[in-house]
Amino acid sequence: VQLRGVTNVFPKHLLTLLPRNIVWPDTFTLEKLASVNSAIASGEGGRSITGDDKSFNRVADLLHYPNQRRQKRLSYACTALLGGPVNDHPLLNRTMRRRLLEIPSTKGRLWATRELFEAYNSQFRQK
Repeated sequence: VQLRGVTNVFPKHLLTLLPRNIVWPDTFTLEKLASVNSAIASGEGGRSITGDDKSFNRVADLLHYPNQRRQKRLSYACTALLGGPVNDHPLLNRTMRRRLLEIPSTKGRLWATRELFEAYNSQFRQK
């Protein structure tokens, strides 16, 4: 699966946290990427896109892993996309990531992260 011509650019640990039993839009490429990684891990696809044999287990498939715990983990993990060493963008920087991590509720962290990504992505939409 390629995202705009770049292969496997999304962190696998975030893909493992995608919920199941949701009808995703056809344009939601991350579900397709997660499905490819699941197939590879179950032995249906050979080697992974990056050539390694690392396992890939979707948290939603684990019976002992409650949705609330998956959501909380996702709320912290999605901030990993922010504040990398080369990211100086005013919306996506280490200070903003730290502020997101300090939000006490899971729902608040997910909402704030979504809003931040919406603001960032809106810069690239045609007007």
